[in-house]
This record gives sequence, structure tokens and C-alpha cells, in this order.
Amino acid sequence: MTDNPRTYRQLNLVWGATPILATSRGEGPGRIRGLLGDLRDQGYLHAGQIVPVVAGSSSASVSSNVLRVETIEAG
Repeated sequence: MTDNPRTYRQLNLVWGATPILATSRGEGPGRIRGLLGDLRDQGYLHAGQIVPVVAGSSSASVSSNVLRVETIEAG
């Protein structure tokens, strides 16, 4: 999931990846929970599922510097 159209197009080239273009809202853990809730509501994720979340803290950076493991909550 990304809010960057270029990254979205590049993810189309990754075997097994399903890119999702999302609108960015909020910051930090609340933003991640909101996006995961959206994915749950759209049927990509299910309650109780454990998922890794990789993120970067700066749009200027080309590397990821945050790894979180989240459990999907019931909606």
C-alpha cells in the first residue's frame, strides 16, 4: 500500500505483490491502523491475521526504517 503513484507502478513488477494506491491521512501508528482497517474492510485482510508493516519516515528517503508486526482487529 502506498500513496505514491510511482511506487504503486513499481510494485506491479514484484512477484506476488498486490499494489494498492491509498490516500495518506494522519501520522504514525494511527495512520497504520487506519490503513490496515481499510484493507480489512476491503477483504484483503481478516480479523486475527498477523501482518508485517514496513514503512519509511521520510518521503525523501529511499529506504525503509520502520518494521511493525500488527494483528488485525475485528471491525
